[in-house]
Amino acid sequence: MNRWAKPVWVVGTSNGSVSAVTAAGFQPALSGLRGVVLTSTVTDLSANPANQATFNLYASRIMVPTLVVWHQDDHCTFSSPAGSAALLASIPSSTKDSEVFQGGHSVATDPCGAFSEHGYAGIEEGVVKEIADFIKDTN
Repeated sequence: MNRWAKPVWVVGTSNGSVSAVTAAGFQPALSGLRGVVLTSTVTDLSANPANQATFNLYASRIMVPTLVVWHQDDHCTFSSPAGSAALLASIPSSTKDSEVFQGGHSVATDPCGAFSEHGYAGIEEGVVKEIADFIKDTN
């Protein structure tokens, strides 16, 4: 994982966060993994209890620096703000933080789509800046 001799970060958004949690919580940890960023994380996997249990297990093993990002007005039922806050609390890493955003402008009919609060529509630049700052400050 360290082909370029640079720190490796895994970033997952929405359903992609499930893979990012798995990568960060897999034991033994992936070689060279420096940290993880989870944005608009799908935390409600209750449709498949086995997947929920596995997700919770991997989250409880994350020891690398972790940033959990969410929008306070995310209306996607699978990635509620309360779910993101609970996810952050369940991660044992000693270096973890969260960023909660508000504002923007939803133009989507799908609350789980990229052009809604779930995708940080209208505030993308600020979200990316906060993520980049966390990564720079942690390395």
